[in-house]
Amino acid sequence: MALRLRRQYLTRLHDEVKQRETFIARAEGDRFQSSILLHEGRHAIDAAEKFNGSAADREYRAKLSEVALAGAPRDALGVIFAGVVGGKSPHGEATERLARGLIGWMQVHRTEIHDLKAGNLMTQIDVLTDDQIRAAARSLDPFSQP
Repeated sequence: MALRLRRQYLTRLHDEVKQRETFIARAEGDRFQSSILLHEGRHAIDAAEKFNGSAADREYRAKLSEVALAGAPRDALGVIFAGVVGGKSPHGEATERLARGLIGWMQVHRTEIHDLKAGNLMTQIDVLTDDQIRAAARSLDPFSQP
């Protein structure tokens, strides 16, 4: 899944940006935005707000911001899924929770997702549009709720 999301992102970027230097700058900028500004920024917001959740809760919230607000949510999600999914670490727990949340969102919005087939939804996250990826992440984020 992570490799498919990354390939889709890079293919779209290549189609949009033809010059090598511009391509590299954009890819680096997208990664910096999601992993540093958005992910680490969410940690800073949670610390300022004195959020008292577990380390896994803090990582989950940061991953949601990383995806929901990203200019390139497909790349952000691919990076997240390239790491540990599940297990006992805060990152692994948060990634598993994100995956389960996305699958739940896909089940509810099944009729709105083009090319979604019956079967394992986890292996089909790459059929979501960037807007659907963002919407799913926002729907899971208590910070995004009115």
